[in-house]
Amino acid sequence: RARRGRACTWHEPIAARLGRLTPGVGPAGSDAAAGGGSAPPAGVRLAGRAPRRWAAPRAPPAVVAASKMHVPTESFGGMSPEHKAAQALANLMTFVAVRIIIAQEEGAGNECHDDPGDTPLTRKLKAFAEENPLRDSNEWLAKLMRHEEPALRLAAVRTLEVRKAYANDEFAWADMQTRAINAIEEGNSELMKQYMLASMSIDSDEDVEEMTEGS
Repeated sequence: RARRGRACTWHEPIAARLGRLTPGVGPAGSDAAAGGGSAPPAGVRLAGRAPRRWAAPRAPPAVVAASKMHVPTESFGGMSPEHKAAQALANLMTFVAVRIIIAQEEGAGNECHDDPGDTPLTRKLKAFAEENPLRDSNEWLAKLMRHEEPALRLAAVRTLEVRKAYANDEFAWADMQTRAINAIEEGNSELMKQYMLASMSIDSDEDVEEMTEGS
């Protein structure tokens, strides 16, 4: 028993007799076993022992989905689809530049000619384009720059300037992207419609055949 006038401390046998705890088993079970004895009753705190703090459970790592489709490198000779599209657009810009130059020449100072669109430069430039189909714009222009006719060599240099200006200032890039996506979506819708109609037609024909055979 604790003497009068002194601070009452926790005593295991007394706590056990009072029925507050079972000797050897603490409030949480594991703390008493680790300490080799029973834990104090509820509401009693041992000096020098800080309460245990439980850490919040960690959230599982987020799964990041793949954001791009894999395109085999050999599909376009080792180039990316964007690189291939850029080459096609460069060819297109070159063709447009040549057509712009021809249109400018056809409307400049030849109104009295029987054919207003017939000039020495336009005839030579059209003939060169017919003899040399434009497949690679840089090779096509390099060949035009080596032409024996000075006017065609100057037309090649002029084409370089016109296609650059058209690509930077005139071509509607955002409109092209919108049109390309719309064309794909409209094409998909039309093809799926045709596929569904064809599937329904096939199913109907098979039902008719089964009914015919059954009768």
